[in-house]
Amino acid sequence: MADFKLGRLKFKWRGDWGVSTAYVVDDIVKYGGNVYVCVENHTSQATSAGFATDLAAVKWHIQTEGLFFKGAWAFDTVYKVNDVVKYGGRQYRTITAHTSASSGGLNQSNFELYTDGLDFLGDWVASTLYKLNDVVKYGSYQYKTTTEHTSTATFDETKFSIYSEGLQWEDSYNAGTTYQNGDVVTYGGYTYVYVNVTASAGNTPTDDTYWDVITTGFKALGIYTHGTAYKTGDTIQYGGNNYVSKTNNTNEYPANTNGTTNSTHWTLNLEGFNYEGTYNASTTYQIGDVVSYTSTAYVQRQDRVVGVTPGSDVTKWDILSQGDSAAVLSTRGDIIIRDSSQANRLALGAGGAYLQSDGTDISWDGTTSTGHFKTPVGTTAQRPGTPASGGVRLNSTTSTFEGYSGSTWMPLGAGNPWSTVTADFNAAANDRVLVDTTSNTITATLPGSPLLGDVIRFQDLSGTFSTNDLTIDRNGKDIMNLAEDMTVDTNHAGFGVVFTGDTNGWKIIEVA
Repeated sequence: MADFKLGRLKFKWRGDWGVSTAYVVDDIVKYGGNVYVCVENHTSQATSAGFATDLAAVKWHIQTEGLFFKGAWAFDTVYKVNDVVKYGGRQYRTITAHTSASSGGLNQSNFELYTDGLDFLGDWVASTLYKLNDVVKYGSYQYKTTTEHTSTATFDETKFSIYSEGLQWEDSYNAGTTYQNGDVVTYGGYTYVYVNVTASAGNTPTDDTYWDVITTGFKALGIYTHGTAYKTGDTIQYGGNNYVSKTNNTNEYPANTNGTTNSTHWTLNLEGFNYEGTYNASTTYQIGDVVSYTSTAYVQRQDRVVGVTPGSDVTKWDILSQGDSAAVLSTRGDIIIRDSSQANRLALGAGGAYLQSDGTDISWDGTTSTGHFKTPVGTTAQRPGTPASGGVRLNSTTSTFEGYSGSTWMPLGAGNPWSTVTADFNAAANDRVLVDTTSNTITATLPGSPLLGDVIRFQDLSGTFSTNDLTIDRNGKDIMNLAEDMTVDTNHAGFGVVFTGDTNGWKIIEVA
């Protein structure tokens, strides 16, 4: 009678293939991404790479083919058939079992391309291994690696293709900076982009071999200074006019001595005036300068003119405005007004006087006005930083007039209008409060940051303080040198408190 081994009538799953392990026919193992069936009893090799030896000796047959994703390719690693690795922006499938080398890169003869992709590596760096489809940023451009290589100190464009073009703002041009494709700089009033495939330094943006103009514009440099190096697009004030530089130039006046524009290097951008005050025979005047001479204003028509009296040469000075000999300001503080028929002089008023209008004319009035004058108005936060002693203003925060004593602002007058309260409230500087405790007690909270001299007044409106008292919450400041709130329980009581400073706090005044 024959013997049957029931365990041999079906495949036996043995899990991952192992070294130095006894296998029998129909054992099933996983090795890499594939599943194999044993077709010959044997003991496996002593190393992981030895499976290939057993496979070549036909001790195994492949049963199920699959893939095993191993992540990034690495040195000194056993790769099995159908192992998938990431190398650069691509994925590769192992077609020949092998152990990877200890240096260099992926040996493509052992792999086939599984999926194509990109690997974005940021800025290009010297002495770096770049693999196929690695994408790097160099200047404002992005490049895709077309030839695997280790970079040198200089970017080698032959081993890349342009992936995307762009612009990179590099601020003002600097002769010592190395610029690359797409770098953008300002130079004078213009903006330029570097367009040469070879990075370089020291080539000024006006050299169109290396640069293209993106935008034309202006760079305002203030008043013209002879000897300054000006660039294309620089704008300056010269005399009363504004000019823009057409070239890079030094020691080129914007105007010729006859008043015309030095059009080789400058363009007249805007004509105007530059007021130079009273005419001085020793001053050199430029085109557009304006001076006063006697009662008349003159404008200079030419350039670099000295010692020519206004009114003596019409080719050099033009009348800008004719003065009226009757309206000459003769005394410091005089002003010119228009009376019923002509301009006229209004002499300086007496000390303390102010200008008043009757709707038709203006005049000085120091004491006799029956109208009013307007004082400055502003919040507490808008008080002047360096006020003068005796200054008066209307504080719109507290709705009171206040005056500066020389060291602090003080309220003027009795205080804010009287108001009635029937519940707890926050008291403010200069408040005058009628407190009605008919129905309940009331707490008045004093200001948290009072100023020296702040006054608050309270009055029992209904004569009920003995029934429902008034509590004065000190809000962090002493009252009568005590760190305690104050309770008032006397009917018809009336009193005020004044803030004397952080040392002594609030003091009671005017008890009624």
